[in-house]
Amino acid sequence: MRVSSPIQFGRNLSLAPTGVVPIPKGELRVINTDPHNQKEKGLIPVSNPQGETMWVHPDIVQSQ
Repeated sequence: MRVSSPIQFGRNLSLAPTGVVPIPKGELRVINTDPHNQKEKGLIPVSNPQGETMWVHPDIVQSQ
């Protein structure tokens, strides 16, 4: 079977973009900051050096 119009790369420049399209900025919403009800257990949030949140007993924080 013979193809009547072969693909010619770089010949069809009409499909090239004509400008820059801005990408919308992402949005982050925190819905539940305490999903395991740690505050009700008497624990307090403490951030570690990696930026993660650890829930610890207040006596541990007061002793440091």
